[in-house]
Amino acid sequence: MIHVCYNVNSGIFNGLLLSIASIAKRTTESVNIHILTMDLTSAEKRFTPITQEQLDTIRTVIQKYNPLSRAEIIDCADLYLKYFSLNRNRKSFYTPYAMLRLFLDLTPLDGNPEKVIYIDADTMCAKDISALWDIDISGYEFGASLDAAGKFWIDVDYCNSGVMLININRIKETGLFEKCRKRVATRTMFMPDQSALNDFAVKKLVLPRKFNEQRKMQPDTVIKHFCRVFKLFPYPHIVYVKQWEIDKVQNVLQIRDFDDVYSDLENMGLL
Repeated sequence: MIHVCYNVNSGIFNGLLLSIASIAKRTTESVNIHILTMDLTSAEKRFTPITQEQLDTIRTVIQKYNPLSRAEIIDCADLYLKYFSLNRNRKSFYTPYAMLRLFLDLTPLDGNPEKVIYIDADTMCAKDISALWDIDISGYEFGASLDAAGKFWIDVDYCNSGVMLININRIKETGLFEKCRKRVATRTMFMPDQSALNDFAVKKLVLPRKFNEQRKMQPDTVIKHFCRVFKLFPYPHIVYVKQWEIDKVQNVLQIRDFDDVYSDLENMGLL
């Protein structure tokens, strides 16, 4: 069984469902989906958790592809309030939910996996994700692909944390997430947890870009990350298209690799 983790609020459920469906459809093995979420409406009304009804929908979809697949919700509200209620990055470029992955050393996961694939919700799987899962991570805290922009502007080995193969046991030994939590809580940063992970990693494995393609789809792309892209031609502008903006994915980005996933969910009445 392949263990995959997301951290999201209910407002991005459509993207989450598409991402999970693409993994389940492409992957031969069963998957166990762990969704870190929380109710943070005390800070902003839109910060609502993934609901039981939404979880049931996810289970229906993944078990359509493999009856052995599972999914669970993990409430991280108490942990967030304990470690991050007064942190310096509460109102950063990213929502507070991005920081929930830093609790994977404290949160029991169904099946007690020794490793887990963490993946952002604005992603789609183009090939069997077992290609990532089967990488030997035993000597590393995590594996991640280089950040398409950060490798030029920050550091040559600066990784994008949108897709990570995480060695949970090793991280507990080195205290990586504990160090990151302290940094995020005390220092204002543009990309808080991502930068902390890069700063404090004792040993990280740089993965091929195919596991986190942040630019154009390639023939070997396993995971497409729908993140912001700055383009100079024909004039400086930002292209920002998410996978649930289906018309833009197909006609602006010219990506048709996920049409079958869109069709599946549409036939199930979920799009």
